[in-house]
Amino acid sequence: MSQFFDKDNLFLEPKVKQYGSHMVMSNVNKPTKTKYVNVDTKFSDEYNNFMVANYNITLPERINDVKSLTVANMELPMSFYNISSALGNNSFQITNLEAVTNAPYLIQLSTGYINSNNQFVDTIVIPDGYYTISELKTTINSQIDKIKRIPTNSNGNIVVDENGSILYESDGVTVLTITSQNTFFNSDGTIAYVKWGDADHTTIPADEVSGNYVLDAYGNFKIKLQSGGYAYVSNNLNNTNDLRFDYYTKGSLGYQGYFY
Repeated sequence: MSQFFDKDNLFLEPKVKQYGSHMVMSNVNKPTKTKYVNVDTKFSDEYNNFMVANYNITLPERINDVKSLTVANMELPMSFYNISSALGNNSFQITNLEAVTNAPYLIQLSTGYINSNNQFVDTIVIPDGYYTISELKTTINSQIDKIKRIPTNSNGNIVVDENGSILYESDGVTVLTITSQNTFFNSDGTIAYVKWGDADHTTIPADEVSGNYVLDAYGNFKIKLQSGGYAYVSNNLNNTNDLRFDYYTKGSLGYQGYFY
């Protein structure tokens, strides 16, 4: 056997030598084996409470004498998000520049955040996910639709009494809707707003001209209720849920978003 190996005299070939009654073989190496190991992130040690890409995994059996590691194949699910709280790009704020927050009918509301300029500020949060531009448009607008900080009636008006308190329907929840059954209307079907010089408001201040509408300190129009007494209706008080987000293609620069 030793003569067979010695005859070829290969470099680092296995050799067999006899020492007394013992045969010793040298330059013997284990054959190289390739072992494939499937690593699935769903079996990571911290799967239930670990969300980052770095994770630990315990193999079911020990692997010894590893010479090298090579990634043969990798499968990435569609789980990377272009809108994410981790990226810090999933929210923005809307400031209502029109609502006067110290109006009596707004002070009584649970207003949330009011900035240093005494303006309502609403935060729009987009759920984490992967969005196409059209999906982003739909999601942003649906989130804006949820802003209903200032209660209005079905016509988009807020109706308050002479003390500035919101007037509600009999259910105590829905803001009063002005109809010909509860308010005086003109012959052309429009609301008969009270004017200076009307029979029920004869005192005309020096800075007013006869025929002008009577407004309260916040620009709300005065009306007369058929049940007696007066109320004020806002025609220019806007919630910020009337905003819309849209986009257009800006040449090679891609999409350009805007609000209107």
